[in-house]
Amino acid sequence: MSKTALKNHRSGTFNVFISEDLTTQRQKLIGELSRARKAKSIASYWTNDGRIFFKVTMESAKVFVKSYDDIAPYVPHS
Repeated sequence: MSKTALKNHRSGTFNVFISEDLTTQRQKLIGELSRARKAKSIASYWTNDGRIFFKVTMESAKVFVKSYDDIAPYVPHS
């Protein structure tokens, strides 16, 4: 959770960037969520302790992603 606090940290000499080391399966899910966000099908997504979450709108409840089936309705088809 500390990565959120460091996300907007700015220093004169460096910027802080923290990323989680996700499994290949979860990296693919993040890629699909990125496509969904660019297509404006979802508002946001993030990871926390290796778990993936997203929100359809900024006001909606967060959704815990367990598998591709959880995000399939939001991912644009190629």
